[in-house]
Amino acid sequence: MKALLLLAFGIVITSVDATARTDRDRTQVRAFRAENPCPATGRTRGACPGWHVDHVIALCAGGADRPSNMQWITREDHRFKTLVDVRECRKTRRKETNDASRTRSAATQDEESRAADSHYVAC
Repeated sequence: MKALLLLAFGIVITSVDATARTDRDRTQVRAFRAENPCPATGRTRGACPGWHVDHVIALCAGGADRPSNMQWITREDHRFKTLVDVRECRKTRRKETNDASRTRSAATQDEESRAADSHYVAC
């Protein structure tokens, strides 16, 4: 049962990550690693077991893809932080979309009102 839950959780994480992908500049990650060696190995290149490079402010939330916005984070913490970041970014996008829809709706109502007014004047 535990394995099944972990598998299901892994599928959810994978699907969330797939929808939240933003292009990243690998040279920026290399620049970060050159200044901040792996906490596990002390190396600036190669694998860093158990650690990931993370954007402090998520890219989907407007964070910069620069070394100054990067940090080392454990794999487990990174998985959780990504889940939270993606959820917050989706909320923000939904709010922006709803606000834009309201603005368009108000503009459409204004146009319809003006058209109706001009119709009554012309008659």
